[in-house]
Amino acid sequence: MKQRIREKALKLRNSTENQGEKSSKICQRLKQLKEFKEAKSVLLYWSIHSEVKTHELVNELIGKKEVYLPFTMKHTLGWASVTSTKDLKRGMFKILEPVRIQAGPPDLVVIPGVAYDEDGNRLGRGKGFYDRTLGEIDAPKIALAFESQIIGDVSSDHRDQPMDIIITEKRIIDCRMR
Repeated sequence: MKQRIREKALKLRNSTENQGEKSSKICQRLKQLKEFKEAKSVLLYWSIHSEVKTHELVNELIGKKEVYLPFTMKHTLGWASVTSTKDLKRGMFKILEPVRIQAGPPDLVVIPGVAYDEDGNRLGRGKGFYDRTLGEIDAPKIALAFESQIIGDVSSDHRDQPMDIIITEKRIIDCRMR
């Protein structure tokens, strides 16, 4: 069931028009959030393919906040402080990652995904890296998504970590209020 939802959601995300423009709106909404403004350290992601674009956001925040990016380990993610995107290297899944020097706990976590529902349930790529890692982090979890990624119901189980907030180009969904 999850695989079918994932495939359909990826097709929708891949066909989303004006991704750059929509990504900019989403990142602007993120920067207006109280949780973001108060965070001294933010665990972000380096976007790939049709994910909400974060490269400009990461570069903008370096020097203003402690910016962390994830790196893959055997079955989970670590995160390291980034002071320049020039130092990123291709990791296990050919995604750019920081040098593996574990940083302290982040004040805020910003997460990619494939699909979400309005209750904060998230469907990722299916490997469980984020879910295993998020269970260890006590910080607000914010998903960046295109509106087309919000679907009626995401099948979740006890391993899946819910989002606190989902930001799209059209709205901010506070899942803690549901």
